[in-house]
Amino acid sequence: MLSRLITCVVMVTLIVLAIDARPARCEEPKKKAQNEGVPTLEQARKAIEQGLTFLGKDAVKWRQERGCATCHHGTMTVWALSEAKRQGYEVDAEALADTIQWTKDQFVPRISKPRDLREGWNLVSQPAIYLGVMSKSLPILSRDEVNQVASHLARYQEEDGAWLLGRPANASPPTWESRETVALLAYLAWEAYVPPDPKEAAAARVSREKAAAWLSQTKPTDTTQAAALRLLLDVQTGKSAEQLQLGIDRLLRRQNQDGGWSQLNDMPSDAYATGQTLYALSFAAVENERPEIKRAVAFLVATQRDDGSWPMTSRNHPGIKTTRKPIRNPVPITYFGSAWAALGLVRSVPTAPDTASRQQRAFDQIQGYGGKYELDENAPGRPVMRVDLRSYEVEDQEVENFTKVLRAFPRLATLQFKSTKITDAGLTHLKRLPQLRSLAIENATITDSGLANLKVLTCLENLNIKGAKVTDAGIQEFQKALPKVKVER
Repeated sequence: MLSRLITCVVMVTLIVLAIDARPARCEEPKKKAQNEGVPTLEQARKAIEQGLTFLGKDAVKWRQERGCATCHHGTMTVWALSEAKRQGYEVDAEALADTIQWTKDQFVPRISKPRDLREGWNLVSQPAIYLGVMSKSLPILSRDEVNQVASHLARYQEEDGAWLLGRPANASPPTWESRETVALLAYLAWEAYVPPDPKEAAAARVSREKAAAWLSQTKPTDTTQAAALRLLLDVQTGKSAEQLQLGIDRLLRRQNQDGGWSQLNDMPSDAYATGQTLYALSFAAVENERPEIKRAVAFLVATQRDDGSWPMTSRNHPGIKTTRKPIRNPVPITYFGSAWAALGLVRSVPTAPDTASRQQRAFDQIQGYGGKYELDENAPGRPVMRVDLRSYEVEDQEVENFTKVLRAFPRLATLQFKSTKITDAGLTHLKRLPQLRSLAIENATITDSGLANLKVLTCLENLNIKGAKVTDAGIQEFQKALPKVKVER
């Protein structure tokens, strides 16, 4: 047993890049003099590296001492480190794969069990929800496991379409902030699943529609988390650019003078709310160069502790009184806050230029989706000229991920998609590849509004939108801006 534990600890330790880490504390953050004002990209990247180091080392410590995975030391570890790896930050792939498998082994077998109706045991699984949400943009769960999450959500859903909260004294915010935030996370995790049995398929569809109806009829609570999750939901459901802007503006109005966001209006800025907000804004294609994003990055860099974590303060639901100080064990909320800070930062701060490694990551991602690429054998350096991703039905978030990694190929001229899962929201990300001359987005679920997002591709010569529901009027309007583009329908 001891040898297995030592092996386990050694493998997970490979994730981290530093040696020393201190236990989490709840004191107020100490401003770092070198980070006062706007940090340089190098300072921001160093903060990310330190944050990832803390997350990896603290997860090792938790795993060694507790032997179990949790929402914080487990699912958030997988989420933050996987996103960091996706964005090009250095994370040991083998050790991360071990952590992913260990976390899944802890939770996935449980989510297929019948619902336990005892009070306190009849709550939806937060780890299952987090694994489902992250799997919308990261290759964490298999298709079968994603379906298991969907079935779990349906089993634990209440008649009104939402999910129960635990007892206020036990289920603390921000993870159990409100029925609204739990429902938002659950719906974000709920991949549309169609069981083979017609009756089961109809029931699954009705359950998911009930959740959507509950969310649409529920007045949003005045918290940053609710606003961030609703923006993510708008992105996922393919809302128009105008509708997304409403959610973006709603979040930006909540930004504090220090550059951060607070969970509630009467609380100070913290890493949880700030990181979660940056994460949501990044999916809504808010550019990293905006001053609001830079101020938020500066806040996180300035408030990071020397061990790589961020200070957090536990809180209770209103009406729950305690004389304990701190009111709860600070370790879980410190880890949650630090993980969200890392998630927000890695999606807001680009990795350092490294052409060879960036291109290799792009090659790996293309091949991971069964894609193909073509080199210009006659040009110096044999640059990548064409990428074909038509063998896999990518979603909007995957389009975003590809537009980021494909920037490693500045000579890329042709990009091909074929997917019914690409919506108007997905097309907004293509502005990152202004050099494209030929673009295929066959069978995409796009409209005239989505087509208008492509007007920024001023080098475009050929556009294949076969199978898309774009009108003649929409094409005419598009060709007014880009008259030389040949459109195939």
